[in-house]
Amino acid sequence: TLFIPLIISSGGNSGSQSATLITRALAVGDVEIGDALRVFRRELGQGIVLGACLGLIGYVRALMWNTEPAIALVVSLTLLAVVIVGSVAGAMLPLLFKRLNFDPAIASSPFVASLVDITGLVVYFSLARQLLRAALALRPVGGAHERDALRDRRVAGDHEHAVELRVAHADALDGLQVEAVALAEP
Repeated sequence: TLFIPLIISSGGNSGSQSATLITRALAVGDVEIGDALRVFRRELGQGIVLGACLGLIGYVRALMWNTEPAIALVVSLTLLAVVIVGSVAGAMLPLLFKRLNFDPAIASSPFVASLVDITGLVVYFSLARQLLRAALALRPVGGAHERDALRDRRVAGDHEHAVELRVAHADALDGLQVEAVALAEP
């Protein structure tokens, strides 16, 4: 939760900036509805560059706060995704509203920011769930006491391959995870 304000504000700010620029460009005639593909490409490119820069800064900052590398990676990737979504949505919504004969100013900062905030939270928690689940699965088995307990609880196997099913982690993301653990010969 420490990084949520950073993520939300980055996406909202990039989206608001894009919406403001495109709304102005529509008002003065610099951009027409037919320029949507050109605007999309330009905002996608800018979103990638800005998102990558902010993602790198977010990653380094998260590590400086002694955050686990997996969480720092989640923050970094989320910043990248949210800034891209914000830039593209902020640019495309005024064009869409103009096409639907609505005032493009409706796609102003609060609307774009709210849309991107919700998207940012969904992306953040989805990435966190996937990356942290992978990190937990790669976690090594504990000390000698746990290995001895595992060896004593073998479920099945022949002399060459012993396999045991055990509860690996009880986590808030998925409840109980069960994994197969290959045991060495005693």
